[in-house]
Formats: sequence, C-alpha cells, structure tokens
Amino acid sequence: MDELDLLKKHWKKENDLPKISGNEIKKIIHKKSSSVVKWIFIISVIELLIGIILLFVINTEDKNTEILIEKNGFLKFIDSFSYALYLVVLYFIYRFYTMYKKISVQDNTTILMKNIIETRKVVKHYMLFNVTTFFIMCITVSWIVVQDKIYNDTFSQHHISSLQFIIIYAVIFVIISVMTLIFWLIYKLIYGFFLRKLKRNYNELKNIEI
Repeated sequence: MDELDLLKKHWKKENDLPKISGNEIKKIIHKKSSSVVKWIFIISVIELLIGIILLFVINTEDKNTEILIEKNGFLKFIDSFSYALYLVVLYFIYRFYTMYKKISVQDNTTILMKNIIETRKVVKHYMLFNVTTFFIMCITVSWIVVQDKIYNDTFSQHHISSLQFIIIYAVIFVIISVMTLIFWLIYKLIYGFFLRKLKRNYNELKNIEI
C-alpha cells in the first residue's frame, strides 16, 4: 500500500487526524507520476541495450546467417533496415525522457494531467511498434530462410511439394504468432503495470479538480 492509499485509509478511519490539503495530495501524485515515467525510461533503455547486445552476438557468431544475408539482396536490405528501426526506438526513449522532465518540473495540475495522458499514449505506441515490428521481421526473415533451406538445400533431393512447403511455413507462422503473443503479454505485464499507475494518478487528480 502506497503513501496515497494510507492517507485515504486514515481519513476513513480516524476523525482526529489533521486534514491533508488538496495541494499536498497533488504533490504526492506528482511525485508518484514522475517516478513512474522515470522507470518507463529506464526500462526502455535497458531493453534497447539488450537488443543491441543480442544483435551483436548474432552477427558475430552465426556465420551461416551472415552468408545467407550476403547472397540474398532482400535479406541484406532487411538487415540494414533493422538498424534503422533502432533510430525509432531511440526516438521513443527520447520522448520518455522529455515526458519525465516535463512531469518532474510541472506544478500545474491541468498540464500534469495532459502530460500523463500524452505519456500513456506514447508508451502504447511504443509497445505496438515493437510488437508489430517483431512479428513482421520474424515472418519476413523466416520466409526467406525457409525458401533458401528447402529450395537450395533439400528440394532437389527430397522433392518437397508446394503443399508441404505451405504446411512447413504454416507451422512456422503459428510458432511466430505464439512468440509474438508472449512478447505482447510481457509488454502488457511490464509497461501495463506503469500505465495503470499513471491512469490511477490521472483519475486521482481529476477527482481533486472536480
């Protein structure tokens, strides 16, 4: 139970406690909101660093992937495009940082409420971008890799039919879909926790202003 909940509990149970002014409650909510956005910023930075490390490990240790990228023009484009996606992630992280700074120094309740709404919107867009990008990239790359493995390595030997190819890719599609769903649920668990806190703070401020 946090500080604001304790105050509310005491208000309901104790009549002899000193009254807490609305401004003091606003300060508590302000502090809580600033802390929430700070953690969103920190987690997004950690997530970016993990992504960069994994990308570096894959590119330096998987020689087969490197060879496949070199001989497939479209896959080479996707590999280059994946680096550009990091610029978009950096943009979102920059937005999280600017929203944190805005909320940290903001005293006006109306503007604070607007900043909370904007922060929630940016976080949702960030989640949707990452999950959608993950799904599209996995589907595209797997299509190319499967085609390369089947038609270049085993097609002439095992005579895989078009139907068999469709079945193979359908299984891969289901696996990627499940992975994407898990990815989304993890995002909902982590970022959704902070979004609920911001929504709660917004509602508290709204009730005070009424």
